[in-house]
Amino acid sequence: MVDDDETQQRRHASVPEVQPEQLSRRWLRLSQLVTVLAQEASPVRRLEQALAAARELTGARAAAFVVRSPETGHPALLGDVDPGDPFDLEQELAAAGLLEPGHGAAAAAAPGSEGPPWSVHPVLVAGEPYATLCAAPSAAGAFGPTDHHLLQGLAEQLGVSIRAADALAVVTVLQGWLDASAAVRRQLLTLSDEPRVVAAGILEAVRRLTDARTVTLVGPSPLLEKNFQVRMAAGVGAPELLLRRYPKAGSLAGEAMERNVGLLTNAQERYCHHSDVLGGDVGSVIVVPFEGVDHTRGAILASRAGAAPPFTPIQLALTEDFARQSSLALELADSHAARQQLRDREGQDEAARAWQDDLIQRLFGLGVAIQALRAEADPGHETPEQSAGWARVGDEVDAVIAELRERLTSDPDAY
Repeated sequence: MVDDDETQQRRHASVPEVQPEQLSRRWLRLSQLVTVLAQEASPVRRLEQALAAARELTGARAAAFVVRSPETGHPALLGDVDPGDPFDLEQELAAAGLLEPGHGAAAAAAPGSEGPPWSVHPVLVAGEPYATLCAAPSAAGAFGPTDHHLLQGLAEQLGVSIRAADALAVVTVLQGWLDASAAVRRQLLTLSDEPRVVAAGILEAVRRLTDARTVTLVGPSPLLEKNFQVRMAAGVGAPELLLRRYPKAGSLAGEAMERNVGLLTNAQERYCHHSDVLGGDVGSVIVVPFEGVDHTRGAILASRAGAAPPFTPIQLALTEDFARQSSLALELADSHAARQQLRDREGQDEAARAWQDDLIQRLFGLGVAIQALRAEADPGHETPEQSAGWARVGDEVDAVIAELRERLTSDPDAY
């Protein structure tokens, strides 16, 4: 909307003259406020402070951020107006067309002479639209060029501070995850030599690190080749999910294992076996392959409730890394269990050899005892039949000893 010369003169006449020292103070105050914004951790609180700053710097009657949802495109409004002021912020913004997509002008005015001449400035984060700063001047008069420049500078600095805060938040989350996962891996290495105990610890660690509601480890079913089976489960619904089977074809676990990459999806878009127990209240899902040293064990699936915030790509990448690192702990447990079985077998073999030697010695002693008894018997009263019987018993004992020794010499593992 273009104003006539008279209207422009009236507006310019209503703008108070700003002295150089006042101008310097306002820009200095802007830099101070920007520093405060950069230190604020809460995104909503940061926007609220920016609105207060906009009004303080320019004397604006009202200020607002219009934030458009990337999913729906619907605008969300965060405004700052004095409690006793009858100014209807949403109605005035709508009348000026500032709630419609694609407004983005540096300044706008409401249709008709009664509406305020808004000062409008986009807030860009990494070059992408984040919000729009809209300010309405006080009843005393329109904004001057300095007011527009201050608001523009505030919007630009706000975008920079939001990007810096987001980057810091990512670094903080990443460092926290790395510290926590390192501690968990150390715990896993000392947790147990039993692979199932280590696997259960891995699932519980994934659940805590990702703030997931339910986590499962699935692998090929030992009974049905075309099915997956839940081998371990942690969190809500774990007892009901354990040992549950479902088809491999088209499954998230099958895709993650086949492509050897993690997947980030939603149970409303892709089938997740957690829904078999938890129903429709399953939202965001992470799936990562869980590998052994020379073969793929299966896949780990973590899910959140439908109303919970979705997993982020960073959490997916970190979960993939944790699964790879944790699989080493499980391999170590497997290796230790195999070595323990070998030691047990060696111990059993040693005990068997000792038993075999003892048996031979007992048989040999039995033969000697029989010969001694025969020698002590009265030879004058021994019949030929008795003599033959003694001889047969002695020969039989000698034959058993000889056969046992031959068997043990030729095949030590026979017994």
